[in-house]
Amino acid sequence: MRIIIFLIVSLITTNVFSAAPDEKLHNQCLYPTVIVVSNEGSSGTGVIIRSEKINEKEYQNVVITCNHVLSTNPETLYRVFRGEYKDWSNLEKIVYYDAVVYDKNSKLDLSILFFSSAVKMPVAELGTDLKTYIGTEIFKIGCGGEEHFRLDYGKITALNKTLSHSKGLTRTSAYTLPGDSGGPVFQEYKLIGIINSIKIADSPISEEKMLLEHISYFVPISSLVEWNKQEKRFDFIFDSAKELPKIEFAKLQLLQYEIN
Repeated sequence: MRIIIFLIVSLITTNVFSAAPDEKLHNQCLYPTVIVVSNEGSSGTGVIIRSEKINEKEYQNVVITCNHVLSTNPETLYRVFRGEYKDWSNLEKIVYYDAVVYDKNSKLDLSILFFSSAVKMPVAELGTDLKTYIGTEIFKIGCGGEEHFRLDYGKITALNKTLSHSKGLTRTSAYTLPGDSGGPVFQEYKLIGIINSIKIADSPISEEKMLLEHISYFVPISSLVEWNKQEKRFDFIFDSAKELPKIEFAKLQLLQYEIN
């Protein structure tokens, strides 16, 4: 009897202290998430969905984010910030890359950016084959609230919602902050949408508006599919056999700094 108890305790102790990292969560969700920053001071979140080698020294990378993260000024410059980690989850440094806007759609609140890198980037897998329902479990990664690359879980609470600024949105219970806009939403480790907004309500005690951080909305990946059907320009997003468009990049610049 003592031997059996000892074995059970040993197994429990081993599982507690040797829990392995969720490799799919890290490689397919966390690592492809980026911060999109403009030279005007605005910022949001984005996600890398393709990374292809275009010559011996360079990879070309595709990022999707929200349109409202970007400026209406065509002269605005952008950079993409990506985290680098040690021991899986410890954010060691952040590097940035100059980025260019390939296209954007204000009605769908989606935009596509490109950046160049010296190494292949981790990418998110599109979940165009997945169905969503009320109650579907999801998680998201956002860079709002000065909390870089924050993971939040929730469930889908409504489909095909219409707000004053957009239609066809999906509502979730995932905690969301300003700056999370453009961030990826995942179901079963696959990208199913891009964070669009947070619920705003009247305050019962003042004239100011309240942010209800536990009610958020995202643009479903089906909107990106529909955009491509209309424009016929983004087959390279859905088909890895399609060549990426030729983009002129500035000289690659890198910067690293310590994270507080």
